[in-house]
Amino acid sequence: MQMQDIKLNEVRSTAQKMHDEGYTLLTQSVVRHCEGDNTLLYHYSKGVEEVHYRLDIPAGTVIPSISPVFFCALLVENENQDLFGLKYDGLVVDFNRTLYYDEVGEPTRAPFCTFSTFKTSKEKE
Repeated sequence: MQMQDIKLNEVRSTAQKMHDEGYTLLTQSVVRHCEGDNTLLYHYSKGVEEVHYRLDIPAGTVIPSISPVFFCALLVENENQDLFGLKYDGLVVDFNRTLYYDEVGEPTRAPFCTFSTFKTSKEKE
């Protein structure tokens, strides 16, 4: 397994390079750090070969969407917006944090857990 670090301005060009070389996008993973920063992992495969890219970003960073290159990325990127409050620039279809829910809410961290929860505005009342 290969893991390579990339910078924010390399996200889309790296996706394009992987696409041009015949790789498919497996998925994208998010690791949320205690201080609110995030690590995004981009997972690609070609046959039995897998390549992974790591992007470390501070909280609040707008991330370039790779959905213009890999259309299927719109699902995982919208999911990351819903569950982690991330923001992607250039999503081909942006559900505006309503992929899972009918209205926009704020993602929150459950105490003592490593998963995210979601509260809609109705639940806040």
